[in-house]
Amino acid sequence: MYPDNADVSENMGRFLDHSLPTLEGMEATAINRAAMVLKRIGPRWLFERIWRPYVARMLAQKEICTCPLTTISQIIADQGLERVDLLKIDIERAELAALNGIAMSDWPKIQQVVLEVHDVADRLAAVKSLLMEKAGLHLTAVEQDPSLQGTTLYNVYACRQ
Repeated sequence: MYPDNADVSENMGRFLDHSLPTLEGMEATAINRAAMVLKRIGPRWLFERIWRPYVARMLAQKEICTCPLTTISQIIADQGLERVDLLKIDIERAELAALNGIAMSDWPKIQQVVLEVHDVADRLAAVKSLLMEKAGLHLTAVEQDPSLQGTTLYNVYACRQ
């Protein structure tokens, strides 16, 4: 819903910068191994000159899909759910919109929430506030994977007490 190639490119670059020394979280392909060697022995400017076009090429291959949207509350109603043990959300910059689509009457049904938040325009603070104040959930953790340090990506965990 909210594509942002610049943010994706920057986040991917940070991920590569942190992950390539060990290939942690990455496939050990020949290209990744070559990049790992370059990262270790080559100058930083050369590494950046290589990963930026690679990420741009990857983003150019994206497909735009049109699909119907619904709210989480509509899914709860359609499925007749009385309880949701775990709600997992990872929808690339639309997490706050998804949370805002949950009716007040459905929040007590939701026991735990795990979501990836893109902290752009203070979205992380808004998500935390919504989960605690509107949803009545307890934040158990807000963390950033070490391979994503310096990016806008955070994982948020909340549960009903």
